[in-house]
Amino acid sequence: MFRLWGKIWKNNRMAADTVICDDSPDTRTHKVFRALDENDYARIAGLLLDEIKGPMQEKGILFGYDEDAARLIARKSFGDRSGGRAIRRTIRREVEDRIAELLVKRAGDPPAMLKVTAEGDEIRLTYA
Repeated sequence: MFRLWGKIWKNNRMAADTVICDDSPDTRTHKVFRALDENDYARIAGLLLDEIKGPMQEKGILFGYDEDAARLIARKSFGDRSGGRAIRRTIRREVEDRIAELLVKRAGDPPAMLKVTAEGDEIRLTYA
């Protein structure tokens, strides 16, 4: 069982958590976790975008994204007080909602491929 021991704050953002491990009363260990940076957010964005591949494959649609798109999603999400949940919200708003609209518009003729890219500060959805 883990319980939160304390938080370290820096510039109104949580910089680290200290967790104490209560597995046995004899040995207690402290673990300090660093705050997520923008590169961590980009890796998480990539993992969340990878989750879209399965449902698209079931519909016969190839899905892909480039690293610039993952970095832009990370940049748009970074600094939000809700942490990693902001990445999910950004993907839902910028990617999943657009895919849903496209699939509804092209219900009779779905695209064979979808790709998420970044152009400047915009997420682009291209299809063929």
